[in-house]
Amino acid sequence: MFKLFDIQDIYYRKEKEECWRARSAFKLLQIDEEFNIFEGVKRVVDLCAAPGSWSQVLSRKLYLPAKQSPALKDGELPLIVAIDLQPMAPIEGVIQVQGDITNARTAEVVRVSDKSEGRVVRSLILHPFIHRALSNIYIHYNF
Repeated sequence: MFKLFDIQDIYYRKEKEECWRARSAFKLLQIDEEFNIFEGVKRVVDLCAAPGSWSQVLSRKLYLPAKQSPALKDGELPLIVAIDLQPMAPIEGVIQVQGDITNARTAEVVRVSDKSEGRVVRSLILHPFIHRALSNIYIHYNF
């Protein structure tokens, strides 16, 4: 019988040991290790976010270190918004929007959540989709 994830798979075991919601967290961690995509990022929108493993990575790599920084000033916490049609369990530092990413009202919720008041800050939009086992990652500097 075919198993989707073999329990001998290292990432399956690590996912369970490190309390990630899915093995895809390791894909984003490896991309960041290779390309340093989180450096200087202050705003992130995680599209099609459920079950939330990429949002977990964002919380651990951006939000939690900023929150624990003694040099933190008001309004300097990263903005992380996760959008999906499916509900997700809460993640510290992540604003969750249950909605359709193609709906203008969903985009308005993201805009209202953004408190940067027109300042240009480094932003990252994450949208995983299967296309020959790759993910597309869009890096924007203003949205």
